Amino acid sequence: MRSPQLMARGRSSAGFAVTIAVLTCLLVGCADGDDPPVTLDFSTTNLDACSWMEVQLQLDSAGAVLEHLDDGSAACTPDPLLLGCTFEFDEAADKSSLTVSIDECPQHDLGFGALFKCVFRRVDRATLALAVNARCACVDLGDCPGDEACYGSPAVCVSPAEAPGSCEHCNNDMDDDGNGLVDCDDPICWADCGVGETGTTCPTSTTSTTAMPQ
Repeated sequence: MRSPQLMARGRSSAGFAVTIAVLTCLLVGCADGDDPPVTLDFSTTNLDACSWMEVQLQLDSAGAVLEHLDDGSAACTPDPLLLGCTFEFDEAADKSSLTVSIDECPQHDLGFGALFKCVFRRVDRATLALAVNARCACVDLGDCPGDEACYGSPAVCVSPAEAPGSCEHCNNDMDDDGNGLVDCDDPICWADCGVGETGTTCPTSTTSTTAMPQ
């Protein structure tokens, strides 16, 4: 089994190849009837941290189609700051979904920040954003303010590669994504803000977490 470092380097090289393919498409034209590939950035808005995270993209319900590398794998790459983590990009055989597992990060807990990028042959970002969900195993929080809880189902931002992390930040009193909704008024922040949640904030003993897979 390849080490996490080798897996990450392999993905980085693959990502470079995809970038070249995208540039070639833009400069000399794509195949007849094809649109240029679209690269999207996926990040988490969880206000605390997870030790393990799984992100699921329901591609079929969003009408999204991934680009693929020469070996048939999904054209996805880890964020450079997480290259020491173990990433698994598992696309369903019928291409209907993609499950991304992130684990064994040596120096990072998965809190607010970029996770990975994927290249799509066809995608509508707004529609895909509604078809993405995540779950995580929360780090031991100890004593913390109620607005810094870790949620077992953290929100995931889907943003253009040219503006990564441009989704709503949930605690800065600004409308970061330009949809007229600020912080907890924006649905992307509802999990972090505890909308519809009970018993999920510190320091209560009923903090919601998702168990690590066996």
